[in-house]
Amino acid sequence: MPNDFTQAEINARDEAILIEFQRITSLANFVIQNSKSNGGTLGSLQYRVNMWANQYNALRNKAKIMAGADKKLEWFLGATEEHCRDCSKYAGRVYRASTWDRYEIQPQSRRLACKGFNCDCKVEPSDKPCNKGRPPGMSG
Repeated sequence: MPNDFTQAEINARDEAILIEFQRITSLANFVIQNSKSNGGTLGSLQYRVNMWANQYNALRNKAKIMAGADKKLEWFLGATEEHCRDCSKYAGRVYRASTWDRYEIQPQSRRLACKGFNCDCKVEPSDKPCNKGRPPGMSG
């Protein structure tokens, strides 16, 4: 609930909103420049639109990690056919949300080897025991 947000969560939310407003403006300009009337095709827009839409997943995962504190979260691979080396090594790992947050590891992160572009991995609550130690470092 909004009254439960910490100041850090409010700041992260506000920053994400600002960034997404900037991204949607950039996307709108790209759509106009690549419109049919300007010689563009729908196919030329699809990749960029999909990247923007995937930001929803990134923000959702970030929120789970930030607000989760001591909740155990497991990394699940998405439906993409090939997974990057980072996502592959995090798959099935369970850490407290605060641990994922401390090491700034989350699905769709630009710090991952896949740069998060087509990443559809996610973190979900888990009843499994936590992995010991710190998560492996990212190679991206």
